[in-house]
Amino acid sequence: SGTRGLEVSNSGCAAMSGAVSEASKYLAERGLSKTGAPALVRLVSLMSQDPEATQQFVTHTLGDLSTAEPVLRRTLLTFLSTGCNATEASTLLHTHRNTMLRRLAKAQEMLPRPLDENRVHVAAALEALSWTAEDL
Repeated sequence: SGTRGLEVSNSGCAAMSGAVSEASKYLAERGLSKTGAPALVRLVSLMSQDPEATQQFVTHTLGDLSTAEPVLRRTLLTFLSTGCNATEASTLLHTHRNTMLRRLAKAQEMLPRPLDENRVHVAAALEALSWTAEDL
């Protein structure tokens, strides 16, 4: 039939529901609001379509940070996910604020471009890396 491409099977709906549920769980575990779920699902979908391009984006965006100690990447990702609130990030990381600030400074030094000019790209690259890096 002419509508064949528009048909969605029950198993397809169940799979999509499961993916959204997993994304919501992922957000909740990281203290992010559910309102970010649709954007995260879109980002995951777009980046997973071309893993090689995603890896190039991560490497280009993060530079040396892409292969740095996981604690540095986790610190920066948490800082960005809290809206750049150092106190909230250190609380979420269960780390003294000064320790978190030192890690943040070290992470920023490893970036090829200043964080202030590149926050969205850095956050997206860290998220993409977190999907594959078991230690982030």
